[in-house]
Amino acid sequence: LIVGVLAQGSEYSWGTVKTAWLQLPGRISIVLGQLTSLAVLSLIMALGLIAVDSLASYLIGALDAQSSTWPSALDFLKGIGATWLILYLLSVLGFGLATVFQQSAMAIGLGLAYVLVIENLVFGLLGNLGDPWNQIQQWFPISNAGYLQDSFGKVNSAVTVTITGSAPATATHAVIVLGLWVIGIAVVSASLVRVRDVT
Repeated sequence: LIVGVLAQGSEYSWGTVKTAWLQLPGRISIVLGQLTSLAVLSLIMALGLIAVDSLASYLIGALDAQSSTWPSALDFLKGIGATWLILYLLSVLGFGLATVFQQSAMAIGLGLAYVLVIENLVFGLLGNLGDPWNQIQQWFPISNAGYLQDSFGKVNSAVTVTITGSAPATATHAVIVLGLWVIGIAVVSASLVRVRDVT
């Protein structure tokens, strides 16, 4: 999230956004370039995370004298894809917030508050009111990141999503919803950049 915020928010704080909008190919081209760069960076981060986790798992197993049984190549690819999608969603969310507020500080604060507290708190309270709120929760980004994460098995995480009532959504549902959120945030960001004054 912070990487996404800095990719856009730094342009505003440094004042380079005016030069870029006036001299480079076009505003939409710049936004697409930034979003593509975030996609590549998120993939590098996902590959690094999977590599470090794999090495740590192997070393812990070796220290405990346990045999290692690796997941299939398809499971590795699914894990990399899921990790990439969640990281990319968070970076695009940060990018969108920085575009809306035209700065980094507020975007980081609100983004972290939303990811770590707000969605879980709201649906944790409203979930007790009945199933309609649980159905609505299945269309929010952090919940779907949790669904996608849980499709690989229950995982302990710093960001936990409280699901009450009806069964959680499937991995396919989570991928579609996260993809729609990425596209939606990207479209809103590009639209704001396109219509804003340079000054």
